[in-house]
Amino acid sequence: MSAVLFEFGKYLKCLEAVSEALFNGYPREKFYKIFKRTQECFTKLGLARILPVYSINSYETLSSILRESISMLKSEKLFPIPNFALKYVGRKDFKRNTDIPTVSEAVSITWDVERGSFMVAVADISPGDLILVEKPVAKSLDLKNSVCYECFVPVQVPYPCENCVYVIFCSLKCKEIALNYHKRECP
Repeated sequence: MSAVLFEFGKYLKCLEAVSEALFNGYPREKFYKIFKRTQECFTKLGLARILPVYSINSYETLSSILRESISMLKSEKLFPIPNFALKYVGRKDFKRNTDIPTVSEAVSITWDVERGSFMVAVADISPGDLILVEKPVAKSLDLKNSVCYECFVPVQVPYPCENCVYVIFCSLKCKEIALNYHKRECP
């Protein structure tokens, strides 16, 4: 899978796939292949200094460096993540409304006799901007096997449920979160 992701220029996803392969027991006799792919990804990302050729001599070392590097790459936002894919409230760019903490300061809630309560923009809102953050009470989607069962983001690298063929996830994190409730739904 990592080779395909590399060919499509999805270098961060490729590193995640390599990390997943190492975690799931990638054959040690083929370590050189996965190490070479990792080096190529780091080079393409302009981060070759993180993975010097002479410093990696073990499976565990590469796995550890990958975990730390992927975390660093995501946290420093070296790669733009679309607003619709971000599901965490603690973002610096989400300015909370002082009256309603789950609503952006870009909107205000108002009321009139004809319409009742509704939100109005009080600032410019670009497509994809986050304006409301709440955990859903229930969720459902008919587009099986094209979006993540947990966060509904289009899936590039599927992480399937081990027990059924009905759901996929975009990452191990989403899979772990969803398995708390999916285990009750899983056939």
